[in-house]
Amino acid sequence: MLKFFYSPGACSFASHVALIESGAPFELSKVPVADKSNKRPDYLAVNPRGFIPALAVDDWIMTENGAIMLYLAQRYPAARLLPSEPAALAKALEWLFWQSSTAHPAFAHLWRPERFADTAEEQEMVKKAAVSRVQAVGREVEAWLSRNDYAAGSVFSIADGMFLVLYRWLWRAGETVNEQTHPAWTRYALRLRERPAVQQALAAEQISLFP
Repeated sequence: MLKFFYSPGACSFASHVALIESGAPFELSKVPVADKSNKRPDYLAVNPRGFIPALAVDDWIMTENGAIMLYLAQRYPAARLLPSEPAALAKALEWLFWQSSTAHPAFAHLWRPERFADTAEEQEMVKKAAVSRVQAVGREVEAWLSRNDYAAGSVFSIADGMFLVLYRWLWRAGETVNEQTHPAWTRYALRLRERPAVQQALAAEQISLFP
């Protein structure tokens, strides 16, 4: 039995969706970042870095969102969490790595400036600089989805769950996100909300994709 450690609405939502899509039996363990449960000794014993998510697999633990999703895609190939066609596979992985290297850090600079600067003045500068980067994330995803159905192009993959996370994060960051400002992304979110795995993850985490 797999055990999945998550925080509602965090990047772990992407792995949560992939886990459901995989069809594997698993147990959920809620570790809310909002109340710093991820910094408590019991969770640090699971992941000493104190980050979400983590996945307990038998007698070992794996961390990092992208690694967890890639593991699930490899272990449960029947779920087709990654496309087999080389170009589509490359695009899914491109977005997966971009989500971790570019998009997620943009929001981290906005919401967790203490990770990147020591003084209050420096942290405020980090937050102000992050706004344009967050907006750029929104423009880039919108442009791709205006021409493609999914992150990989024409098929669903593990890269799509994080697109839903970023959609939520954009309006939580104070940006206007709707059918007028991000029409393709909004249509995409509405469409993916109908997937059973997305519905199950939303219900379990008690969150919504929309304001």
